[in-house]
Formats: sequence, C-alpha cells, structure tokens
Amino acid sequence: MVVPVYGIEATLPELVDRLGSLAERLPGKLEAVFVVDGSPDGSLAVLERILPDSPLASQVVVHSRNFGFAGLLRSLPQAQQQGHPSPRGRRVCLHP
Repeated sequence: MVVPVYGIEATLPELVDRLGSLAERLPGKLEAVFVVDGSPDGSLAVLERILPDSPLASQVVVHSRNFGFAGLLRSLPQAQQQGHPSPRGRRVCLHP
C-alpha cells in the first residue's frame, strides 16, 4: 500500500494503528510505503517514532519537496534506489 504523507502529523498515529491491526488480521503480509512528500509538519518524525513498534511492514520514502501524484507513483522505484527492498506483494493500492 502506498500512503501519501503531507500535513497529516496529527492523524498518523491512528492511521498506523489501524493499518497495523489490519495487517495482523490479514492472512498475507500487508506492506506500506509511506511517502513523505515534502510535508512541512512533523510527519516524518512521527513515522520514525511509531513505525518501529508497529506490526506493519513498512518503508518510508522522503521527497525533498511536494512532487504531487506523479511523484507518488514514482516512489516505489525510488524506495529501491534508497536501499529499501522491493515490495513483495502481487498488488499495489494507493491509500487516499
């Protein structure tokens, strides 16, 4: 799942908690790629604080500025360039 992150610092803990709960209930493995798209708030710091304790398999990709929807779609190859493993799922979905 590709999750755009821009200005959602306050709601990230609940989102990660809900995705983690979903990941625990699914028979397969749910992976999330959080794309911090030049967010001006503390979203990245929140992710760095809460993801290590989450059951959710996740990666974080950081863009230096807001690249919009097209940049979001390019984030999976960018994650690989930053040294993250390729998502192993057969499907990719975009969280609105």
